[in-house]
Amino acid sequence: MIQGDYDLMPTVALPYGGKELYVNIPDRNFMGFFTPEANKVSELEEEFIITRAINNPIGTPKLSQMVRPGMKVIIIADDKTRPTPVKKILPILLNEINSGGVSDKNISVIFALGTHSPMNEDEMVERSGVVANRIKLFNSKFRESGGFADCGRAPDGMHVFIDKRVAEADFKIGIGSIIPHPECGWGGGAKIICPGVASEETVTNFHLSFAYVDWNTYGSDKAPVRLNMEKWINTIGLDFIINAVITPDNRVYQVVAGDYIKAHRRGIRYGCEVYLVRVPEKADIVLITSFRADDDFWLASKAVFAGELIIKEGGTLILVTPCPNGIGPHPEYADFIGCDDWDSLLKKAFAGKIRNPIALSSGVAIAKMRKRFDIAIVSEGLNPDEIKTMKCQYFVSVEDAVYSAIRKNKRDLKIAVLPYGISTLPIINNKINSKLL
Repeated sequence: MIQGDYDLMPTVALPYGGKELYVNIPDRNFMGFFTPEANKVSELEEEFIITRAINNPIGTPKLSQMVRPGMKVIIIADDKTRPTPVKKILPILLNEINSGGVSDKNISVIFALGTHSPMNEDEMVERSGVVANRIKLFNSKFRESGGFADCGRAPDGMHVFIDKRVAEADFKIGIGSIIPHPECGWGGGAKIICPGVASEETVTNFHLSFAYVDWNTYGSDKAPVRLNMEKWINTIGLDFIINAVITPDNRVYQVVAGDYIKAHRRGIRYGCEVYLVRVPEKADIVLITSFRADDDFWLASKAVFAGELIIKEGGTLILVTPCPNGIGPHPEYADFIGCDDWDSLLKKAFAGKIRNPIALSSGVAIAKMRKRFDIAIVSEGLNPDEIKTMKCQYFVSVEDAVYSAIRKNKRDLKIAVLPYGISTLPIINNKINSKLL
């Protein structure tokens, strides 16, 4: 630790897996502790918020008026990596579907994994809650040969293959959460279909389409990837969505239901009320956690996109992340982040000559960012060699990372602390990027 004329402020606590890490930051350097809104509501109020949304859909009739007896209804729900209160939503949702004349035997839930690891039976039951024994539960399988329906080509030329169980259903309902997202601007809405239940080829092309977006779309409602996706998702069909906005303490702030575009956009407004935080100026050092995306680096690295919005050129972003499952499902991700010749990689990917191109687009985006600022990582789950491969800096403790960045920069630098990672959408004062909301 640096000694001398540094007056230390009270210890800052950072969420880290199931515990907290602590760091002292010199008072002269401390810009602020920027956190999204918390929401103190009871379980009863959460049930009321969910019910109210389902009973008052945006852009569609009531769900009970849309379904008919004999229909095969499939509910596409996000997986355990998301904060969506699926088990609180499902009982209310099933009652509404039943009131439209559809029996439980005609209802199934498919968990939209995208490229994430499959959930085991216990995890599916836990996520479904009290209704688990009433309906059929499945994982999506993005690599399963022959398990997809050919849905033709999107307006941008992408060939779309969707899980047959979804494509063949008479009525499709998506359950997700609306939270800032690097590629789609925000989670939720049509994203539950693609990449949620799409084939490996479709998911690959979906991710690669992000590689040539030349601005940080995190938290934008004008993200090109989402806008392109929404032009063709209706050819597959997504009849109704239920999307939740969740506070950092995992409480329901608001829920929207109805049309997958109109309801989703209303949900983004609620999302801004929770996640948007105002920062007085760009920071020399951004200290950010991977909170809510701690499992592996494939998820945790989303926090880099949030921090990038408020960091100065040549600054240092310090990512604090446990990553108990290491790099995650895409081992090549570290190599892509550490690559400097990304144009050549992208050309090879579009020619089908890159193994695991799914990880390439996000890897390239972060590779471009580390050219503008340093990235330091504090993690028990990643080893120093993996971090070196990413051309990032490895530190054993948060304090070591902070004081190393201070030594490298001028002594009057400013440090912004974002303890809730991907649950935060930081902006400078009230100046929202013209491409954001």
